[in-house]
Amino acid sequence: MLISLKISHLTSLLLFAIVFYSSSSESLVKNFYTKHSHKSEWLPVFVQPEQIHLSIGAHLNERVVTWTTFNSTPQSKVHFGRMLSDHHDTPHIAIGSYEIFTDGGNEKRSMFIHRVYLRELEPDTLYWYRCGSSKGWSETFFFKTFPMFPNWSPRFAVYGDLGNDNGQSFAFLEEQIQMDDYDIVAHIGDLAYDLHTDNARVGDEFMRQIQPIAGYVPYQTVPGNHERAYTERLAWSAKFRELLYKYGVDLAIWGHDHIYTRFWPTFDEEIYKGSEKEPYRNPKAPVHIISGSAGCREFVTPVCPKPNKFTAYASSDYGFMGIHFINHTHIHMEQFSINRKGQVIDEFYLIKDEQRTYFSY
Repeated sequence: MLISLKISHLTSLLLFAIVFYSSSSESLVKNFYTKHSHKSEWLPVFVQPEQIHLSIGAHLNERVVTWTTFNSTPQSKVHFGRMLSDHHDTPHIAIGSYEIFTDGGNEKRSMFIHRVYLRELEPDTLYWYRCGSSKGWSETFFFKTFPMFPNWSPRFAVYGDLGNDNGQSFAFLEEQIQMDDYDIVAHIGDLAYDLHTDNARVGDEFMRQIQPIAGYVPYQTVPGNHERAYTERLAWSAKFRELLYKYGVDLAIWGHDHIYTRFWPTFDEEIYKGSEKEPYRNPKAPVHIISGSAGCREFVTPVCPKPNKFTAYASSDYGFMGIHFINHTHIHMEQFSINRKGQVIDEFYLIKDEQRTYFSY
């Protein structure tokens, strides 16, 4: 799966791409009970919102609030408002809807996926929100909207291959999110290990685990090879490198391999540095990075003792990337090591003084 983000959206000269090639019991809150019409016992009704997460809507000033219940509810509502310096704004109400999702496992478990769209939000503003219905409400969360262009300098947390078991990056990432270090999280494939496992209970637990992250910033995902259900496998993977080169994409981030690797600018088995002194300034080919060491049950891949000539740096520490689009020409990238308590173990700037295709060099 390929996500290509043209930074003309940021009035920038840069192009950015994210590329991916590629049982726990249900801890449900039993708030309400209903009498079965044919039996004397009382049966639980699961209407409390859980697995709450944000995503970006059709426009950058929109947020989509998504959550799950295991029974139907009278409404799908979000109460929200601005968090002002001395008080909270008068609550607004947004109403959405739900869809019934039935898992493809042998139990055919069903759940109710609720979605509410928050539109025409004010830029660079802190909002609070809670979601649910008259049968039960979530705790209160908050998020901050993006500034208006050209003043936005977005910060991404990027990683692939994060699962429930051995999810090494969860705690440090949650800490950084709560400190407002990132605007967006991009999970570039291989979620939960795996979302469908144990009739989707592993997926449910993963969505609960990311709630302290995804409840506060948009959590954008890319399907990986572990998310192969409900999609068709297309024969496009072999064409990726040619497409990235043809359209002048500057940065490609991959998962799948459980390691962090930064490569020199490369195309067609050749290295195309900007210069020996500044290899990532005006490079003549895309820069590829593997960021698949966030932590999963398959552990990490050891660093090759004799890396090939295309490898600039590699580490088998658990961790994830921070990417900061500083301005129209500069991207700053860091790799955080969980093994070393969040220390930055690799960083570099990708600089494009002018936007041009690689064919023009």
